[in-house]
Amino acid sequence: MEKDAATPDPFIGRVLRDHEIERRLGSRPGSVYLARHRELKLSVAALRVLGSQRAAAGLDERFRREARIAEVVGNRRVVIPYHIGRFDDGTPYLLMEYVRGRSLADTLADHDPMPLLDALKIAYRVSDTLVAAHEAGFPHGDLTPSRVLLTRDGDLAKLCDFGITHAPGARGTAGYLSPEGAEGREVDGRADVFSLGVMLFEMLSGELPFPGLTEEESVAAVRSEPAPAIGARRPKRLEASPPLLEEVVARTLIKDPAHRLAIGELRRALFVALKVVTAQSKEVEPLREVALALAALDADEKEPR
Repeated sequence: MEKDAATPDPFIGRVLRDHEIERRLGSRPGSVYLARHRELKLSVAALRVLGSQRAAAGLDERFRREARIAEVVGNRRVVIPYHIGRFDDGTPYLLMEYVRGRSLADTLADHDPMPLLDALKIAYRVSDTLVAAHEAGFPHGDLTPSRVLLTRDGDLAKLCDFGITHAPGARGTAGYLSPEGAEGREVDGRADVFSLGVMLFEMLSGELPFPGLTEEESVAAVRSEPAPAIGARRPKRLEASPPLLEEVVARTLIKDPAHRLAIGELRRALFVALKVVTAQSKEVEPLREVALALAALDADEKEPR
């Protein structure tokens, strides 16, 4: 149940180290706040409340993992963690980089479904980050729209909560959870591919492929129900998704992870789909544009990361 609007927020106004909590960020539920540096007088950090005993377990180790990911993947791709600590009552929190923009979750709430080109740009940028993370040995494990932060200028889609989400016993978020995660099996980077496929489906259609009125219903659906075709769910008033993109979405949502697209294959396919849609919007001959896109991608992949 949501708190009454007149109820004071217990975190706003608290001082942690050199920062004072100013206000909650975003319009969706979740304890993420803007923090202002008291000496610099700048709003430079975000604070996420990790309010459970399970979240607190192994927090120091998970923070070190998050910091390591930011180092190896790069600060243009992931949110930088600054500090972990605990309130006086023992509630843990994470102080991290403040990304000026909004989460994909908030964007979906306002633009649901999204224009084709916008959805593809976001999905491609997320896949590019996941390629770098997976190559370094760091799958995300709980990829959701609230963990994708879009910069105000639209140039970047930064991921957060890589290490912090790996609490003992955590299996992911209902609605975005992979079938293997829903069944309690061991998961790897292929679960991120499934979650990104769900997010792309949601961006294009305005709905989840495996909905449920409860978490249990959603988990049951992802385990047993076939994934719907995105072409049948995208509203007719919007531009149609090309067959290539429909195939890409379908192959991310395959239940058996062994037959799912690999993250590198997904990035490549999204890049090509992005070029196809861009070409169509500019009335450029699509096959020529695809050939140029593939050549550019091949050249990019030969460069050291």
